[in-house]
Amino acid sequence: MRKLGLALGLGLAGVVYAGDVLVKSVIDRTFQREVVDYGDAVVLFYGSAPSTEEKIVENDNNRRAFYKIAKMSKEIDRNGHPIKFVTYDIQQHVYQGMSGEEASELLNEQFEVVGIPSLHFYRDGELFDTMPCGLRDEGAVVATINNIGKGLIPSVYEGPLDGKIYGYEGTCRLHELK
Repeated sequence: MRKLGLALGLGLAGVVYAGDVLVKSVIDRTFQREVVDYGDAVVLFYGSAPSTEEKIVENDNNRRAFYKIAKMSKEIDRNGHPIKFVTYDIQQHVYQGMSGEEASELLNEQFEVVGIPSLHFYRDGELFDTMPCGLRDEGAVVATINNIGKGLIPSVYEGPLDGKIYGYEGTCRLHELK
């Protein structure tokens, strides 16, 4: 996948390191330094002010799954450091002063975000995979935690599981990558 050369002054809503399940405020830091330069990160793009009940549920479910995945992955190392888990509230940091259409275009152009909530996986500073899915029910939350925590993250960051690497490739279904 292509290298994201982001020289953005956009702040992050929070960071969760794999060894620490507490969210740390890092609004003063940039996406470039916290994700691309760090190298190995899982980013949850979400919106803090969803406009419908369905989006409220999806955002809450995605955040719950994200924190559980971070906790499950606290022992995983890559390139001598833990994988970083970053939450990025796009409504606070991208949408301000923009129409919905302008914000969507900017997100897609800069981060390849096609909808929110969305999980993005960066390996060696490059966008490796995306899962652009809002988790609508408890079954989806549990499946996503297991699929990402036991399949995608170990295979992408530690090495193939039984010779296979798993991913979403911009879909809502985990599968073996070719």
